[in-house]
Amino acid sequence: MRPWRRGRESIEPNLMPLLDVVLQLIVFFLMLVHFGTQLEGAGLVSRLPVVSAARSESMEGARPVVVGIDAEGRLVAGEPAVAMEPAEAERWWAEEANRRGAGVEASLVLVRGDRGTTYGALRRVLAVAQRQGFVRFSLVVERERP
Repeated sequence: MRPWRRGRESIEPNLMPLLDVVLQLIVFFLMLVHFGTQLEGAGLVSRLPVVSAARSESMEGARPVVVGIDAEGRLVAGEPAVAMEPAEAERWWAEEANRRGAGVEASLVLVRGDRGTTYGALRRVLAVAQRQGFVRFSLVVERERP
């Protein structure tokens, strides 16, 4: 803009408030992008919790379903324990749900996952159990060694 002269004085617009607002908007959007990725969990490394191995009182008297997941992502269950492929595991979950009947939603499933198991493999096994009606899961972890 050309300065407008009226006699001896010149009038120029004050750009400081405009620049202040623009810089605040830039900072706001940069923070929004940063917190948005944190909320979505992008780039976060998930670690399993380390807790005591004590059983809760609510488990006393209940017969939990104890299953394992090996390093290849196969379900390990049954008597004797056998590693099952996905189709076999789906049949096992269906049989277990039929055996438990109406109490399937109240049944606790204790999952012992191998340290080398991926989250995707664990999630696929649990999704099959959820389709059969199981809703309560607890991951078994190692006790921290002093």
